[in-house]
Amino acid sequence: MTVLGNRKVGRYEAYSLRDASGWGIEVMPEFGARLNALWLRDGPLCLNVIDGLDGEEEPQKNRPYYNVLLFPFVNRLASGRYSHGQRSYRFPINEPARDNALHGFLFDAPFRIVHAKADADEVSLALSHEYAGDRVHYPFPFLIDVTYRVRRRRFTLELILRNTGPDAAPVAVGWHPYFTLGCPVDALRLKAPTAERIEVDEERLLPTGDVQADAEFAAGRQIGREHLDSCFVLSRDAPPMIRMESPEACLSVIPDESLGYLQLFTPPHRRSLAVEPMSANIDAFNNGSGLMVLPSGARFSTSVEVLLDRI
Repeated sequence: MTVLGNRKVGRYEAYSLRDASGWGIEVMPEFGARLNALWLRDGPLCLNVIDGLDGEEEPQKNRPYYNVLLFPFVNRLASGRYSHGQRSYRFPINEPARDNALHGFLFDAPFRIVHAKADADEVSLALSHEYAGDRVHYPFPFLIDVTYRVRRRRFTLELILRNTGPDAAPVAVGWHPYFTLGCPVDALRLKAPTAERIEVDEERLLPTGDVQADAEFAAGRQIGREHLDSCFVLSRDAPPMIRMESPEACLSVIPDESLGYLQLFTPPHRRSLAVEPMSANIDAFNNGSGLMVLPSGARFSTSVEVLLDRI
């Protein structure tokens, strides 16, 4: 087993754990515990399937939400406002052009490394963040544990939340990875299950309350020049598997059934595809779709699996 120490990405440390044959992970603990690289191997094929930050970028300015964990809300929150327990709160606005709060606040939170494992069968890294409830817009303490685990061609993200405060707390979680197979998105073939597409307004990209059945990628087809930026309600009657195919490889993303919503997004550079499993809808703190209210002392766990297959 080869354990590669660390390198600087902007002002943050990125730690790598890799097998001698190449598969493994790179994680940035002090910058939201984000997964910055994921090398998977199937036979002779070894690919980094995460579009991460390179050593020359300043993470706070360049692609700040790439590959982040989403908490305590996912996607957009209208004007940052919500109410809970007879009180009103407002998150800071970090999408000013649309007057929305975006992706919660875990994306730049410092995590501590709890455990690292590197042997012939598995590479894994467990990290933890203790949120004290010290933000006026979200006064609900939580313990957040995340584990990244690789076994050659198979990756698993495991996320556990614990409400450590005295009161029940509204919460939603998700993951915002940007996947790549080493070619432009245009060349990828995408297969996604039939789902309900959430209709949003053009100005702020917030739900209108309408949904439409969507089977656009159910049979699988090339993405081409199409721009994707849609949120879906996944059906519990169909396997929630999203497949990306290039001429040489197939990547499958399999969210746990507790992650019943999915955002697909093609960034302007079109070298990767965001496949974002989420436990709740856009603006869930206001519309209630998928929103959890976790009692004091309760925990919630979920996971996402990623598989690489060579073609």
